[in-house]
Amino acid sequence: MPSVYKYKQHEAMMNQSILTLENARAELLISRTHLWNLIRSGKLKAFKVGRCVRITRGEIDRFISANQIS
Repeated sequence: MPSVYKYKQHEAMMNQSILTLENARAELLISRTHLWNLIRSGKLKAFKVGRCVRITRGEIDRFISANQIS
């Protein structure tokens, strides 16, 4: 049983650190078009897994920090 628990724990960690575009969009409170424009312009880095595009939690945090208004 410990191996199943370890797998579930790892799965939960991965789900928190890699976001779908819909999750990233909802977190940033922006439209789907705006999100795609940020990715295409290189302001927000994303990666593909097969046909799916994903964004890391760290990239979302970096983007927020870089675009804060003083």
